[in-house]
Amino acid sequence: MLIYLLLVLSVRVRNFMRVWMPTNIFLDYLRTRRGGKRDGTALLVGASYLALAIGCARAVELGWPGWLYLAFWLFLWNASKFLLFPPIEAGRRRVHRLRAVRARLSQRLAAPDGASAQDLTPQQQTGVDYVGTGR
Repeated sequence: MLIYLLLVLSVRVRNFMRVWMPTNIFLDYLRTRRGGKRDGTALLVGASYLALAIGCARAVELGWPGWLYLAFWLFLWNASKFLLFPPIEAGRRRVHRLRAVRARLSQRLAAPDGASAQDLTPQQQTGVDYVGTGR
């Protein structure tokens, strides 16, 4: 019962963070097809968060209040999300492209004799209904 409650709590916290936290909203936008061309923006945002984290750590070293370490960890977490996003997303795009090519080839091989790729629907040609899924 306790494990179930922890699981439910973690799912609800994740959903809250996904919907209401600005960095997660921005990362969701970057994962769309329209936002997929903004990897440089993600790197710039990540670098600025990293600079803020370093600034907080330096301020605490200079005698500012210790609770700034909380801001330091928050900025460091957000920096890691944005700095690791472009390479991970590039890998996901590559996998998606390879799946689409593989599905297209299997459709061409499975097409009845005399049928060409023009006779198939776009979904049948690629094997992909929309970005992110394959058959």
